[in-house]
Amino acid sequence: MLYNITGNYLCKSFNRQCSEHKTKVEYDRSHDLLSEVLLTPECKAAIGDKCIAAVQELQMKLRTKERYLANYRRNALTMCMQAKTTSPVESMNNITKHGSHAVDSNMNLSKSVQTMTDGADARLGAYENDSIREMGIRNRASHAPTKDDVHRKTQYLMEQNWDRRLRRKYAQVAPNEWLSWSFFEKKKNALDKTC
Repeated sequence: MLYNITGNYLCKSFNRQCSEHKTKVEYDRSHDLLSEVLLTPECKAAIGDKCIAAVQELQMKLRTKERYLANYRRNALTMCMQAKTTSPVESMNNITKHGSHAVDSNMNLSKSVQTMTDGADARLGAYENDSIREMGIRNRASHAPTKDDVHRKTQYLMEQNWDRRLRRKYAQVAPNEWLSWSFFEKKKNALDKTC
């Protein structure tokens, strides 16, 4: 029972180093904590010196492969097709064999090449549409300080009116009368009286 608990702890510790720790400080601290735990008298009594030596040896091997295994080094790397797998090749094989433009051994060469190029074109088109959509959202996003406090449509109307303020000029000519004119509109009546 104690071996099972200790084994689970060691396994989770190494898994976290490879998949959860986002900075080098967290990664180094997890190794330091594991080393401290292995040197406690309780751990020595529970699993023995041979097991501790084997775990320390494994820990040193993992430490030397930090650039390949540490999550803080790998988390910026993206896989093809936005796959969350460890192998981009497996992802491409899965798309080629089971995707919407699948290819199998019963197809002749011209048909399989045509299907694969259609699939590549469709994927590139989808990526292009996603990037255009995201660029449109970013370009049209409000930069006003009230954007988080006001409903999105209301913010749009406020910004639209703010942008239109330069197109029309207003002057109050009486307590209830305003004079409005626009230099951009080409009309016969340049001056409009409104209430």
